[in-house]
Amino acid sequence: MDKTNLSIANMVFDPEETAKEGDATIKEAEASLNKLKEKRAGYQIAIQGIDKAAGDKAKADKEKQDAKELEAQKILQEAKNKLLSKQKQEEQAVEEAYKEKFKKLKEAGIKDDGSLEAAKQKELTDIREKYAKEEADKQLAFDKELNKARTEARLSAIKDENERARQELLANYQQQYADIDANEKYTAEQKLALKKSLQEKENLELDTLENQRKAQKFNRDVADLDYQMKQSEFQFNIQKELSAKKLALAKTEFENGRMSQTEYTNFLRANAEEQKKIDESIVTGVNAKGSSLAPSVSSLNEGSSNLGFPN
Repeated sequence: MDKTNLSIANMVFDPEETAKEGDATIKEAEASLNKLKEKRAGYQIAIQGIDKAAGDKAKADKEKQDAKELEAQKILQEAKNKLLSKQKQEEQAVEEAYKEKFKKLKEAGIKDDGSLEAAKQKELTDIREKYAKEEADKQLAFDKELNKARTEARLSAIKDENERARQELLANYQQQYADIDANEKYTAEQKLALKKSLQEKENLELDTLENQRKAQKFNRDVADLDYQMKQSEFQFNIQKELSAKKLALAKTEFENGRMSQTEYTNFLRANAEEQKKIDESIVTGVNAKGSSLAPSVSSLNEGSSNLGFPN
């Protein structure tokens, strides 16, 4: 019975065989586990590669988008700049240029010692002064044209030719004085010297105009006296008196330097001839015609161009 039970027990449980089978099972399980680990490692590497590729793509996409946004902002800024005045456009260009310069200094770790900021401010000041001068020049040109128009309107209302010529001369010199004052190229001393010289020239021209006016008046007065003499037939005393008045007028012109010695001598001769004919008319009773007095005026006008006397 014991032998039979022992034989059966041995058939049911063999410790050595069981140990061998257990070892084999463990080794097989370990091999399977290692294979799983290897696959897992492979998957992780693959995932990392996928993640890296995705990250690189995302980075590249972001850089492209940033570049597009920067370009778009640049387009918008350029459009805004075009809406500004020329002065503001130039100032904006300076601001942007120096913004880049300050950025490069910062990237290099260098602090501005004030030189860069001073250079920037100088450029901005130069721009502002340039445009301020342009505006001042435009205003000056406008004022000049306005003053010219007003002067022309005022002169057109003056009927007397001599007074109109005088006022026109004065207006012309006033504009020249203003032009000297407005010229920034001249120093104060130079402006003073130029205006002094200009005033001397103005006085000479005014004197010439005045002499011309007086010469014209003289000719009109003589012509009027000639007419009165023609209307005074047989009134020889009146004719003599009128002739004497003409002589007095000529003497005044000569003494004031508006008649030359030659002109005065010619007038005296003509006047003496005129007096002689009047006297002859008195003696002979012949009516002295006014036409005999005409040579007095023509003699006076000989050589009058030297003093600006009209012929």
